[in-house]
Amino acid sequence: MLPEAERLMTFYHVARVDGLERRVETPTQMTEYYINRDDFLVYRQVEFTGRQKKFGPSEHTTERPIQVITHVVNAHHALNLSAPRLEDTRTLK
Repeated sequence: MLPEAERLMTFYHVARVDGLERRVETPTQMTEYYINRDDFLVYRQVEFTGRQKKFGPSEHTTERPIQVITHVVNAHHALNLSAPRLEDTRTLK
């Protein structure tokens, strides 16, 4: 797996305790989508700084470069259950 590639992971949300349906990862962002959570969480989006590219000889280390979290967004369903799924969300930044 390439560390700088976009990845889409799909999960069987019924078998998971947290209701995670899918995760989309890019080099600077990770978004997780949830179904049927008790806290009405619909998605969580995390933005990271870019990876620092090092030039020169390899250091033969197993450590991954540190990425700093710059922004987190959680979106929750509001309590109006009659509204469509994405129209009835609250976004917390």
